[in-house]
Amino acid sequence: SKGFMDKDSDLDFFIVTEKGRLWVCRSLLAAWRKIMIGPMRKYFCINYFISADALRIPDENLFTATELVFMYPVYGREIYHQLLAENSWLKTYYPNKGPRTHFIGNRTYPFSCKRLFEWIFKGTLGEKLDTALFRFMLGRWKKRYKDEFDETQFDLNIRTKKNVSKQHEKGHQFLLLNKYKQQINTFEQTHGVTITHG
Repeated sequence: SKGFMDKDSDLDFFIVTEKGRLWVCRSLLAAWRKIMIGPMRKYFCINYFISADALRIPDENLFTATELVFMYPVYGREIYHQLLAENSWLKTYYPNKGPRTHFIGNRTYPFSCKRLFEWIFKGTLGEKLDTALFRFMLGRWKKRYKDEFDETQFDLNIRTKKNVSKQHEKGHQFLLLNKYKQQINTFEQTHGVTITHG
C-alpha cells in the first residue's frame, strides 16, 4: 500500500465486522487460513479486527496514522468513510492525505457462503459463540504472552477485547516509533535544528 515490498513482506488485512460477530469472523478466517496451501498462507495476514461499534482507534501516533491513510479499501465504501471520520486525528499527521478513491468492489450477492454464515450465526447463537470465542482467545493469549509483555505492552501489541482483536506479537509499532525518534534526534543534533515530530 505504500509502494514498497521486500521478500519478507506480507498482505496485512484490516477487517471491520458487524457488532458482536468479530470473534466468529476472526475464527472462521483463521480456520480458512490453516487449510491454505502454498505461498498464499504465508502472505495472508489477518492481524487486526475491529467491529463497527469500535471504529475509533486509540493509538494516535505516526505509525497507526500511516497504516490507516495508506491502506487500500477493498470492500465497504460506507464503513471506510465512517472509519476515517471517527479518526479525524489522522489529519494531525497527514493533513493533505484524502481518502482512497479506488475500490475493488461493493457488490452483494443473492446467495454466497458469506450470506450463509451470516444467517447461521445471527441472533442469540452468534452472540453466545462470539463471547465464548473471545474469552477463550483472551485466556489463551494471556497465558502465551505472560512472559513477553506487561499489561501495557499486551494491550498495545495483543489488544484483545470484545470489539477489537489486534495481534502484533513482534511489537512493530513500538520498535518503528523508537527508531523514528532516534533518527529525528540524530538529524537534529547533526544539523543543529529542532523539528516537530509525533
